[in-house]
Amino acid sequence: MARVLVVTEAEYVLPEEKEWYSATWTGLEDGPPGKFGPSIKWIFELHVDDNEDLDGLEVNRLTPEEPTPGNACGKMIRWLTGVSKEDMIGYEFDVEELLEDGGIDCFVMIKHKKSAQGGTFPNVDDVKLKKSKKKDKKKDKKKDKKEKAKKATPPPPPDEDETPDIPDEDSEDTSVDPEGDSDPEEDSEDIPF
Repeated sequence: MARVLVVTEAEYVLPEEKEWYSATWTGLEDGPPGKFGPSIKWIFELHVDDNEDLDGLEVNRLTPEEPTPGNACGKMIRWLTGVSKEDMIGYEFDVEELLEDGGIDCFVMIKHKKSAQGGTFPNVDDVKLKKSKKKDKKKDKKKDKKEKAKKATPPPPPDEDETPDIPDEDSEDTSVDPEGDSDPEEDSEDIPF
């Protein structure tokens, strides 16, 4: 029996360009080799409650495999972590640790790109972090620990030059009234006991 295939138009819904979509970064995959070497695919899942065709749609961005502060891979790391370009050297982006918490909630902007076959596909063009309650709680806990550590650390002993003079028991009391409202003449009267 002969098999007959009928070509139809693909029914693929494209997200609008230059629109921000709620998403979650869900991981990395090896990408195809690019003109600059190996690539990785950054995968995002869209969350569009009012559009079932887009809700759950997977979109991605290909970048070089090796991050630098200025390349697309480095940008993705900066966008997903908030680390500054100046602080990137030596920064370790631990994929497994970030995925343990369910990925990273963010917003993605889509740009349409043409494939080599002439089709159009959504490409992640920009990413903004969502304010994460989990991350805020972790930051608050770290801040609290630092403050507690500061409070628990006793003050350093005073230098010898800063040690106050303590009068001998035999010396006359020359203390000053802290309130500053007594008259030294009145205080000098003998009061019988």
